[in-house]
Amino acid sequence: MIDQFGLYCITHRGIPVDADIVDSSITFHDDMIAQVVAMIRGGAKIIQYRNKDFFKKKSKSDFVNIKKLRKITRDAGVVFIVNDRLDVALEVGADGVHLGQDDMSMNEARNVLVKHFLNNMPQSVLAKTNEKNVVRKREFIVGRSTHSLEQALRAEKDGVSYISIGPVFSTLTKPDYKPVGLDVVRAVVRSVNIPVVAIGGITEANLYDVLDTGVKNVAMVREITEAKNIETKVKNVNGAMSNYLT
Repeated sequence: MIDQFGLYCITHRGIPVDADIVDSSITFHDDMIAQVVAMIRGGAKIIQYRNKDFFKKKSKSDFVNIKKLRKITRDAGVVFIVNDRLDVALEVGADGVHLGQDDMSMNEARNVLVKHFLNNMPQSVLAKTNEKNVVRKREFIVGRSTHSLEQALRAEKDGVSYISIGPVFSTLTKPDYKPVGLDVVRAVVRSVNIPVVAIGGITEANLYDVLDTGVKNVAMVREITEAKNIETKVKNVNGAMSNYLT
């Protein structure tokens, strides 16, 4: 399900968003939906729902709106990842979850996934199912944030689907993290055999410098969500990556 997807789009509670889709009177949830719609129109293949404050104020409407994003992405054939919260990812039927260094271990995540899939499996299928392979067969994606070569190697050994490495450059999204720099990205790409996503402070202006490391997947947050026109920005970045990688 996940290999080379190029631009990895991540939502952000940022204004402005695409002026062609929303206006200043929008609500927070409408803003997120507009972001995702614009990303998809621009050609996004994978989108991560990320908002650190969102899950602190859980309500029925919260999940209703995330489910709307899940339906939008599913209908468009776009991979939908939920940041941090495996329980929410499973509840809304997301394709996967992205975990930070301080989130649950891969073993803990695997145990939750096995229990979830077995509990929701028809008895006829369950009788023929090997528990050890249930997560792999369901192709549920588990990504992990890493900030060093050592963390990247550990995550691969733990069995994650992909890793992100960063922040590559300084970024307001991760103000407390020291940039890892391009050399670390290059070392990670050469050392692991799972998909690698470079993240942190990446823009159109420095995109080719990042791609020079050999990484094929790049995540952007505010460069996309705070663009004057999100759809056009995604198209431009996808085009630049396609031209470089082909």
